[in-house]
Formats: sequence, structure tokens, C-alpha cells
Amino acid sequence: MKILPEKTKTKPVFRDPERRVIGFDNHPDSFTAAFLIGSDASGAKVVKTQDHLAQQTLETWVQTHTTVADVIVMEASANSFETAEVLHRHGRQVVIMESQQCGKIGDAYCATDRVDAIKLARIYLSGLHRQVWVADATTRMRREVFYAYQQAVKDSTRTRQRLRALLNQYRIRLPKGFKLTAQNAIEKILALRPWGFTQELLLRQHHRALGEAHRRRVELREVMAAELLKEPPLLRLIRLCGLRHITAYALAAFIGDISRFASPKKLVAYIGVNPGVCNSGETRGGGQLRHNGCAPLRALMVQAAQVILRSPGAVFAKWGHRLILRRGRNRATIAVARKLVTAVWYCLQGQFSALEEVPAAVENKLKLLIAALGSLTPKILGSSSPAAYLQGLLESLKQSHSLLFVAPS
Repeated sequence: MKILPEKTKTKPVFRDPERRVIGFDNHPDSFTAAFLIGSDASGAKVVKTQDHLAQQTLETWVQTHTTVADVIVMEASANSFETAEVLHRHGRQVVIMESQQCGKIGDAYCATDRVDAIKLARIYLSGLHRQVWVADATTRMRREVFYAYQQAVKDSTRTRQRLRALLNQYRIRLPKGFKLTAQNAIEKILALRPWGFTQELLLRQHHRALGEAHRRRVELREVMAAELLKEPPLLRLIRLCGLRHITAYALAAFIGDISRFASPKKLVAYIGVNPGVCNSGETRGGGQLRHNGCAPLRALMVQAAQVILRSPGAVFAKWGHRLILRRGRNRATIAVARKLVTAVWYCLQGQFSALEEVPAAVENKLKLLIAALGSLTPKILGSSSPAAYLQGLLESLKQSHSLLFVAPS
């Protein structure tokens, strides 16, 4: 799972020259620890190193060699969150630093676990590190589900194209509306012309792979829809034009606790829809995206902005079209995405008032959301019918889902 860094510089939480900082180089099977004492990066003294310890001994090592006063510093990796949870259970202070920045600092001629552990501790003492937010268990689960869904969509698309490419070799074009994921689709394809043994084998393999990817995609979509219906603060996101349940679920998965963003600008920077600035000497640059921030969310917000620009009645559509005439479509799309992220911040912060009438577009989103439950419908709806459940959702929206945020004129 990809670890997302916070794009803010942090300072050391202490200046006690006698307090220990432990650089922790973490691997799937082993870890290395370097104990440093000092208040600055250059003057800190390495007092002890422990190299290539088995992961199975982690809890024993924590109790034996560390204290609650120590600060354990590690680089963001696939198992960093799980390791941090183990350390937190024993009351230890843990700092996870952004991996890209840490990777740029080091000696190319000497790269060992011991050297890396010392390097991590000195980076922390320098105060120039970027700290990664340790997501809670629910947020981590949501990220795993979303990444699995993205992979299922990619597998489904690739397999579908491979099957169509194979048919195209034999000048076969499937009729419009032909459902490749249907169980009898392969039999209909095989009936189109005589096939050899190897050709039939390849067609059946592609169809099986497509069916499996499609089933994974449907199951994960059901999980996301059910999770959204259980969380009213997240459900209100679909009131915003351009956002449906998958995008709303992704926002919840990557944002986590909205209170960690003090202002809309912080959330905009985290997602990466703010223009870059590059001013040095007489050179004045900037105005373009620097591809920083959370890439999955940035892509979804840009897609949502494109939907808004195609919707004449959307709250930002008129403003966005005026901006297209002055700055071009690409810049206008990013600007609308930035406004949408700002609205998301206000929405998750609870800064909204009552809504007298639910728009038809929002009602259609709710219908699609209930339909996406699939096999989980009885578990979520209980004894309620889909129509009755929908009516309850509409009433709840009327009570609390009109944003105070006003689009600029």
C-alpha cells in the first residue's frame, strides 16, 4: 500500500541533549536500530547499534532496549503503520518520515542498514523532515479497499481489450450492447465462426479472467457503497456535483480525520491541485501543477471538475466557463477542482445548513448508491424496501446537507 506524506516540514519535539533518538531501519523480515544522543544532527553521538534483528523479536526488543522517553524514527514503507501500532502499544513515541525525501539523503558509496538507521535519526534531529500521518485502522482499511478496486478496474479493462483485440484479428466486431461479462457471452462468441483448439482455449481464458476481475470490481463496489451509507458525514459529500459514492469513499480513505487540516488551503495542498511557485533571483516561475500531493485524489478531483464543466446547472460551471475563455480549459479545470476541494473541506467540517428540497440529481445519485449495494442490500436495508430507505435518506438530507459555502460570482 502506498504511503502518503504530509507536505509540511516539522521540527524536533525536544531539545534535550540527553534524550535518545533511535533510527529504525524497517524491513519485512528484520530491522536495524541505531541509538543516538544529542540535540542536533551534526553533534549527535551514536552510542549503540543493533543490526539485522528478526521481526519476531520486535516486542521483546522494545521492552528490553527502549524506554517511553525515546523517540523511534522510521522511514515510510509498506509495513510502517503495523510496526508503529506495535510500538504504540508499548507506549513508545514513533515518527514516520516521508520516504522520498529520506532516500535522497545518503552516501552512494556506503549503503547498509546500520548507515541508514543512523541517517534516519540525524534527519529527524535536523528538523527538516516531512512527517507521515499515521492513519487509523478504519482509514487504512478504506485505502486498501480503494486500491484493490482500482486494480480490479485496471484488470477488467486490460482483459476486455485483450479479448476484443483477439477477435479483431479475425475481423469480428461484437454488436453494440454485447455484454462480455455475461456467463453465456463466451458461447455466443464461439458460435460466430469455427475456432481451432488453441484459439478456443485463449478465448475461454480471457473470458474467465474478465469475469473474475468484474466480480472483484462488483464486490468492492458493494463494500464501498455499504460503508458510505453507514457514515452520514461521508454520505453528504455526494450532494456536491461531480462526486458519487466511489469518489466520496476515496476522499474518506485518503483524508481520514478532516480536523488535521486547519483550513481549505491545507487540504488543497495535500491533494495537489494548487499551482507551484518557483521564484529565485530574477526568475519568476510557477502557475503549473508540480505533481505533488495525493495522486489518486488529484485524478478523481480533476475528473469531477470535468463533470462540473459539462453540467450547465452546476454551482461552479458558469464561473468555470468564464475562466475557460480567459485561461484555457486545462487551467479552468484545475481551478474548478480546487474550488470543489474547498467545498469538500467545508462539507466534512459540518459547515452547512438545512436543505428545503433535494435536487433530482442528488436523488438519482442515492438511487444508484442503493443499487450498488448488490448482495449487501438485505444487510444494509434490513426490513426496509429500497423505496422506503431512499425516502429516509432524502429526509436526512433535507435536515442537514445544504452547504454554506458560496461559489464566487
